[in-house]
Amino acid sequence: DLRNGAERIGRGDLDHRIPLAGEDEIGELARSFNEMTAKLKESYTGLEGKVQEKTRELAHKVKQIETQNRILEEQKRATLNVLEDLESAKQKIETEKVEYEALLASIGDGMVATDEDGRIMMMNQQAALMLGCRIEEEVGLPFEEAVLCEDEKGDPVPREKRAVSLALQKGRKIVASAYYVRRDKTRFPVAITVSPILLEGRTIGAVEIFRDVTREKEIDRMKTDFISTVSHELRTPLTVIREGVSLVLDGILGQTSTEQ
Repeated sequence: DLRNGAERIGRGDLDHRIPLAGEDEIGELARSFNEMTAKLKESYTGLEGKVQEKTRELAHKVKQIETQNRILEEQKRATLNVLEDLESAKQKIETEKVEYEALLASIGDGMVATDEDGRIMMMNQQAALMLGCRIEEEVGLPFEEAVLCEDEKGDPVPREKRAVSLALQKGRKIVASAYYVRRDKTRFPVAITVSPILLEGRTIGAVEIFRDVTREKEIDRMKTDFISTVSHELRTPLTVIREGVSLVLDGILGQTSTEQ
């Protein structure tokens, strides 16, 4: 029985107990075997519990890691989508910028855009050519400093009376005429139209379009001179005829006959 019991215990049957045959050495040995088997089972049970606890902890950590990996993967995909959207938006903006710059370059009139404080944000090439300046040197400057303005008499137009200032202040389109001064101190007449930039009812800037009307001014002057000359020429023969008739009627030229 002792041998059979030892073999069963050796095969892992920790529930088996060797029958106690007596108080002799065999009995003591059997008792020792039983005590050892009980302790082994206790240790094995405790170890198994710890293994199960560790297994649960590992399973929980694995689940957490899998969850984190899934979240990271989703964030990675979301980030890639955002990057793709940003790249697409960037390309679209660059394309629109090129088209916008081409549109500005094709405008025959001068164009200047300002912010709500009247500082220049943008200027097209035609405006720079008309004013004799460089665009990069004007951006950021107050409009009234970058573009000098005079009235018909050559007096500077005050800032508060400038078309851009009025459009920013009143929030509506302003049409005016004045003289702009080039960098070489020469001046030229301009027709000005300023439109405010509105956002949610608030004026955030203005766009001025100005046109060199030197040719129109010259044509108007020529028309005025022509009308004045024609009027003078028409008045001159009438004056001579009137004076001649007066002399005849007053008899200063002598008596006149019926036939005369």
